[in-house]
Amino acid sequence: MNDNSVLNKYSIFDNVPIGICIIDKDYKVLFWNTHLEDWTKINKNDIIGNSLFTYYPNFNRFIYRSRIDSIFGGGPPVIFSPQFHKELFYSIASSDEKKVFYITINSGPGIDEETKTAVFSVKDVTELAMRIKSYKVMRDQALEEVEQRRVAERSLMESEKQLKELVATKDKFFSIIAHDIKNPLSIFLNISELLISMFDSLNKEEILSFINDINTSAKNLYNLLENLLNWSRIQTGRIVHQPNIFYINVLIENVFNVLEMSFKQKNISFELNIPPTEIAFVDADMFSTVIRNLISNAIKFTYPNGKIVVYSEDLINFVKISVKDNGTGMSEEEVSRLFRIDSHQSKRGTNEERGTGLGLILCKEFIEKNNGKITVESELEKGSNFSIILPKNPPDNY
Repeated sequence: MNDNSVLNKYSIFDNVPIGICIIDKDYKVLFWNTHLEDWTKINKNDIIGNSLFTYYPNFNRFIYRSRIDSIFGGGPPVIFSPQFHKELFYSIASSDEKKVFYITINSGPGIDEETKTAVFSVKDVTELAMRIKSYKVMRDQALEEVEQRRVAERSLMESEKQLKELVATKDKFFSIIAHDIKNPLSIFLNISELLISMFDSLNKEEILSFINDINTSAKNLYNLLENLLNWSRIQTGRIVHQPNIFYINVLIENVFNVLEMSFKQKNISFELNIPPTEIAFVDADMFSTVIRNLISNAIKFTYPNGKIVVYSEDLINFVKISVKDNGTGMSEEEVSRLFRIDSHQSKRGTNEERGTGLGLILCKEFIEKNNGKITVESELEKGSNFSIILPKNPPDNY
């Protein structure tokens, strides 16, 4: 059968609304319809009679040829979708005219009864692909906008949370200033007015008693102001953190020397059970402030003639330091309110000593600043045990 006979045999496919290419088992192009001619810009007179590989060498790759060969062996139809097999048929014109094709290959009749052909049905899905691409772009934009809104909402919620915390912090701060600083100052005024009005009628012992009261109030006010100053420095990031390895019993003995008079006033015994070689990697000033607050707290809530013990436990890479007293103790509810700026602790000591709860908040922030942890165990009328855990050595990246 000559070429004209072949063309006449397949001419029915020339005007169908899809591209049609027919090849024999040697991949010689037998038919190339008008739509393929328009889409690919390859003239049918140029490609018919030549190998398909001459114009589209990708078909000679094993991944494609093996599947097309199966058609001639009676295999099922083969589909090449544009998602995974791009530009098997493409235009030889400029790149901006490239189309997207969906290719189905079926077995077809040959030029005689003994031969078979492979019939390529090529659908132009360029417009559909563009719509899908546009849809994906719009979908991605919509998803991005949704995610941006979620991020904005989370940021807003976080900002609201931080604002509430700042308001609570401010309220706590002004509450301390208005109430707790006012109290020792009132004592100063009352005692000084009594001394002025009764000075000529007081003996030395009475005057000394008034002076001791003033001294106690002055120490309390000093400690409160020091805690307030340190706490405000932490909030504004202005506190200096200089950790190093220290013998902790030396630091604790220095704190005891400062608080010794407070122990004597309530006749409270002090016991230090820490090996002289025990160390911690910590900022010395912060550690001393924490221990001073914990011991002062223990003194406040320990009855006269009571006992306070400071001891340590070796945890290999960490050390645990505990301050234990046999004082008033706390309920579970009171323990749950510790270390919280939004919870005002107004419980008075065994000698009616006042407190703000700020010292324990400061302890927690200082210990966490030094990569440590603070915990408390307490039972009403049996006492409390505050423990801090600190690393012995600096971290590897220090």
